[in-house]
Amino acid sequence: MLENIQGHDELLADDNRLDSEFTAYVNALPEERQPQSRPQERRLFNEWESGLKNDLRRWQTELSVLSNQSNEVSVLGGAQRKLIGLLNDVAEEMGMRPSAATTPEVRPTAKAGGHRASSSSPAAAVSGEQIRLSDFIPSSGDPNPAEIQFPDGTTGRLKSQRDLMLATVEWLWQQGNLTKAHCPIGPKRGKNYYVSTKPAHSDGSPFAKSDRAPVGPYYVNTKLPYGQLVSATRTIVEHAGLHPTQFQVLLG
Repeated sequence: MLENIQGHDELLADDNRLDSEFTAYVNALPEERQPQSRPQERRLFNEWESGLKNDLRRWQTELSVLSNQSNEVSVLGGAQRKLIGLLNDVAEEMGMRPSAATTPEVRPTAKAGGHRASSSSPAAAVSGEQIRLSDFIPSSGDPNPAEIQFPDGTTGRLKSQRDLMLATVEWLWQQGNLTKAHCPIGPKRGKNYYVSTKPAHSDGSPFAKSDRAPVGPYYVNTKLPYGQLVSATRTIVEHAGLHPTQFQVLLG
């Protein structure tokens, strides 16, 4: 099962490979089932993509069951963290959200070095805990982020959840890491942008006025749930050529 998750993870993260795999899938179909037009091809792709999502849901449920049975803490904890991260990315990119009823909640406890160690039982995040942005998977009831430490050692104070994204964009812009050439930034297969030089998404719909914020020459869309705000911040960092492990989040 872990090999299947790894395979799906790599496939969904590589657009070129995803296109190649879909083309191979189509070519292997009987001639009568092969699409004869672009609309038919799009419908077939959606069906194929739904199959990937169903596989992920099934593995999600199986790991949830294993989490209540297995004593292999290090292996299981790693598998759960990987699956949760993958499901969050899939939810963001494909317009779905992992079900709260079946998602195995892994809340590792803090340890020295700015990241969490794996644990066999959930442990709520606590105020004063510092977490790498790459490892940060917030859950309902977690404290809001209070501060972010950037790669150069400077910090930014955060008054709300959305400030995590805004402070990161501002730092990347001021450091010259984020340029207009990087924009627009959004999920790989979604229509909504996170950062753009215009306050509009790919389909022309505007950023919500109450949830858009100008940062230098950019508009930042913060109309996202807490978990997706964090995931979007990681995406922005990666588009700017840095890695989320270089950023530390302090919970308030």
